[in-house]
Amino acid sequence: MSSFVEGLREFQRYIPRTRTRTINVILLHVSGYRLASKDEAQEAASKLLELEERAFTGPLRKLGVTVVNWRPTQQNLFEVILSQAVRR
Repeated sequence: MSSFVEGLREFQRYIPRTRTRTINVILLHVSGYRLASKDEAQEAASKLLELEERAFTGPLRKLGVTVVNWRPTQQNLFEVILSQAVRR
């Protein structure tokens, strides 16, 4: 993850200077934990693991990256991406 953050910082140096100077990047995050869970205990464990994953996305969000969490079994990919595009 640190190399990804370093790459984004490098990328940010080449963005024209504006007031916000945000990186126009959308990261689609697919967590496979819920896909693999088969019972209530595994579902609870998957929720905890997803919370742990969110800690990794914090530095990316601070750089201005939009991180989209996608649950393939519950959400349509096109709708998730489109909803983020409309927000921007």
